Amino acid sequence: IHGVQVRLGLMRVIRILVAISTAFLLSMGILCAQKKAVGVSFALTGVGFSYAPQIETDSFLSFDLEIDTGDYMWNRASHVGVSADLIWNMVFAEKTSSLGNKVIFFAGPGVMAGYVTDLKALAGPAFGLKGRVGVECRFKRPIVLSASLSPVLGSHITYQDGEVKMKLYRRGLIQTFIPEIGIKYAF
Repeated sequence: IHGVQVRLGLMRVIRILVAISTAFLLSMGILCAQKKAVGVSFALTGVGFSYAPQIETDSFLSFDLEIDTGDYMWNRASHVGVSADLIWNMVFAEKTSSLGNKVIFFAGPGVMAGYVTDLKALAGPAFGLKGRVGVECRFKRPIVLSASLSPVLGSHITYQDGEVKMKLYRRGLIQTFIPEIGIKYAF
C-alpha cells in the first residue's frame, strides 16, 4: 500500500509539472505573438535606449536605459550618469488614419533608479517615481516616432566631506520641461 501511495504522489507531481510547463509554453507563444518595439530617444540631457514588450494594447510597459550626458557635455561632471526606468503607459486617446497609421496619446507612472549627477552636486545614486506623458505615431511600416515628457520625483544621495547627504533630485523635476524625441522599430 505504501508503494501505491508513493506512485500516486509521484503521478500528481508529474501532472502538476506538465500542467505548469504547458501553461508556460502557451503563455510564451502568446507573448511572442505580441508586437514589441526597440529604439532610442534623444533629449538635451542625454540619450536613452528603450524596449516595449507589448505595444498593441491600450496599455504597454516600457523599459528604458538612459545615459545622462548633460553635465558631462558642459564640463560640469567628470563622467556620464546612467539610470534605468520602468513605466506603465496607458493609452487615453487614439486616432487611426485611412492608411492604417495610428497616433496615440499616453501617460503613465513608473520608477527610476540610477547613478547620476544632480545640479551643483557630485555623482551618486538616485531613485524615485517617474511619470511619462506623450504622443506616438505608429506607422504601417515597423516605425514608431514619439515625443514625451518624463519628470522624476526622487532622491539623490551623495558622499561629501565624510558625510552622506540625501536631497531632492532636482534634475528630475527639470526634466518636466525637456522633451524626449524617440524612434523605435516595431517587430
